[in-house]
Amino acid sequence: MHAHEVWVQSVLAKRFGIRTVPIHSAVLTRPLNGRPACLYATPCRRGCAIGAFFQTPTVLLPPALATGRLEIRTHSMVYEVPLDQHGRATGVRYIDKTNGSRHLVRARAVVLAASSCETARILLNSTSNAFPDGLANSSGQVGRHLTDTARFPS
Repeated sequence: MHAHEVWVQSVLAKRFGIRTVPIHSAVLTRPLNGRPACLYATPCRRGCAIGAFFQTPTVLLPPALATGRLEIRTHSMVYEVPLDQHGRATGVRYIDKTNGSRHLVRARAVVLAASSCETARILLNSTSNAFPDGLANSSGQVGRHLTDTARFPS
């Protein structure tokens, strides 16, 4: 942990009895797959300038873009996973936030990797005869007991 994180952890524990744990961080200590080891050049969670901290924009998107099979659609928000008559995902529906138009993108496989709240929102919006209470929500627990990461600026 950085010095300020150790200080925050001790203050929260001593003054308020709040136990904290460090967040998981994937920071390279030696070069890997063309990415350099950390030089402590920039605040990690604000975007690593050299790619030593694991972040989707610097680690996952460049090789995906290099395949020529990735299209990034900005100003767009997924709101539903449409399902076929067997309850299988067939793609995603999204809205273009600049003009409000709605679109469908078909896919053989769909992976939801949004935040905990956004993933729950999409699943709950994705209803069908097979999933009347939302996709993957037969237990009624989707959208309940959520957690997210609260971060202090580093």
